[in-house]
Amino acid sequence: MYRKLNHMNAENKKRKGRAVIRFKRLRCLFVTGRSGYIMFWTVCVFLITALLSAIAVSAALASTQGAGMEYNTRQAYYTAKSAVSATASYIIANSSDTALIGSLMAAQGSGSIENMGSYTVNVSYTGTDRIRILGKAVYSGAEAAVSVNLIKPPLSGILPTDNVVYLNGSASSGIDQCTLNGDIYIEGDLTLSYGSAISGFVAVKGTTVISGAGNSTNGLFSSGSVYLDNGGAVNGELLTKGDIKMLGTSVVTGDLTADGSLDMSSGSSVISGNAVIGGNAVFDGGGNRIGGTLEYGGSIICGWGSIASFVPGGAVHITDYEMIDDSPYLSPPLPIITAPLPEEMPELYMQLTLDGYSIRSSGMIDSAAVSQLNSMPYGTTVGVDTSAGDISLLLSDTLLSLSNGLNLEVEGPGNVFIYLTGTSAIYVNSNEYIGMQIRGTNPRLFIFGDGQQLIKLDNNSELNACVYMPEGELAVSGSALDTYKFVGSCTVKTAVISNDVSFFYSSSSLEGTPLEILVTGLEEFLPRLWRIVSWDNR
Repeated sequence: MYRKLNHMNAENKKRKGRAVIRFKRLRCLFVTGRSGYIMFWTVCVFLITALLSAIAVSAALASTQGAGMEYNTRQAYYTAKSAVSATASYIIANSSDTALIGSLMAAQGSGSIENMGSYTVNVSYTGTDRIRILGKAVYSGAEAAVSVNLIKPPLSGILPTDNVVYLNGSASSGIDQCTLNGDIYIEGDLTLSYGSAISGFVAVKGTTVISGAGNSTNGLFSSGSVYLDNGGAVNGELLTKGDIKMLGTSVVTGDLTADGSLDMSSGSSVISGNAVIGGNAVFDGGGNRIGGTLEYGGSIICGWGSIASFVPGGAVHITDYEMIDDSPYLSPPLPIITAPLPEEMPELYMQLTLDGYSIRSSGMIDSAAVSQLNSMPYGTTVGVDTSAGDISLLLSDTLLSLSNGLNLEVEGPGNVFIYLTGTSAIYVNSNEYIGMQIRGTNPRLFIFGDGQQLIKLDNNSELNACVYMPEGELAVSGSALDTYKFVGSCTVKTAVISNDVSFFYSSSSLEGTPLEILVTGLEEFLPRLWRIVSWDNR
């Protein structure tokens, strides 16, 4: 036995020695297939470091498992992962050089190393702020593939106005029957049911519960555990720092990554892609539960059959699971936007003067101005004319409750800022509309709240605005006048959204507005660096 161990140690030293000698050949290995473009030396340096580590791991495997296909597959896996790791490190180190990173997309990188196999690497954008690096390796007839997903924040939640709804509170979401078209960020828990649907990416800082047929999201990150039941679906990639429990007929159509454990102990739920689990996996109920492959760091429990009954693509026990990096989903503290002081804008503290059916200057909307607006003929449209410049309006301990079918529409090229202070609130009631003159366009109407103010939309009403009230509340119910109950972006602490309403995200230009501070603060809070968000074995 001692002779066998000595022989293995000697062989390991020879392997490492041959790898060092091959260092001089590396500069010609990582070459794109069609153009002959040689990737920068940085990649090669990272690659040789990673590959030397792979040699040690592979040698250890050889000493315990012996030669054979399993060893060859493992070596191919580590070769592919080393190439992908090197490329990811290179991109992260050069996050600010978009032209250089773009050059990596032009053609395939490839190479071969004696006794370690050959590899190819493909880099591609999968979204504006997403990159996928796919590495494939072949060693002694065995093949393996590894990929890594990078994101460049903000993804969801980093900039509040990038979301159709941003909830700044720590309580339950209050999202009931609705259709939300756009990204969602929630500081607390999310409970989605009643057939509601979210068409964008969802970032949840608490626990996520999705149930009820038809409920779905286009990708989900959850800091807490995730529970899918009774037809709950995530139509995209799912990442959770906690556990994932899938019961009934729930579905994840993309890949799944969980730092915790996977529970598929009943029902016929399905993960269409691959699953990477840091903890245990439990299976029972129907078979063929995972369409791709499974990597798990703990143990597997099967209520019947074997793991192949539930994961036909195969399962691999891993010891190198990497915890999900949640930094791309962090959000900076939200500043409170206050109304300009009297010495800064004295006209804001003067009673608003109406020019017929138009508002052409800044001023305070007091109870008298509200009465004047509501005394107009039914269905009147009051234009807020910005042709001469931006207009600011102030509600100080005032309820702006529209009636009589009144519409407030922003006209011209400028912005309109409505500041709410104290106990102020805005009620948009039946058959009334506040927003852009051309409905559904990018909002230039900004509504700010410095405290616990309320915006309420009742039946047959609509709002088209950028709402920023990080301590305020949004209450929405009933049908819309046209298609969408709300168009724009809404940042509030709490929300009650019900009665099957529809929201639609529409971005606002923050330049020259009080919200420009968000962009400046974001750059200081979290530089826009590419970050690894998940690994996969395909």
